[in-house]
Amino acid sequence: ILVRLDDPTATFSLDVTYEKDFSEIFLDQEYLAHEVKESFKSNSKAHWSGLNTFWFDSSSDLPIKTNQQTHPFEEPLEIEFYYKY
Repeated sequence: ILVRLDDPTATFSLDVTYEKDFSEIFLDQEYLAHEVKESFKSNSKAHWSGLNTFWFDSSSDLPIKTNQQTHPFEEPLEIEFYYKY
């Protein structure tokens, strides 16, 4: 994956691997979820590595929560998804 940052200005590639598992997660209710872990590491002098985690509802395959590192100098973002039918 090729990454481009604006502040500081940098362009570098990341090596990415994925691991899938099942877990239970509680938001507004308890969900049986597929948990996907995305490990990444830069192969340049940027020295950025981390772990992004995604949870998908097992019955609908919709994303219900994610924890993502979007910048090497910022805290990870935690996002919870709610669906209204």
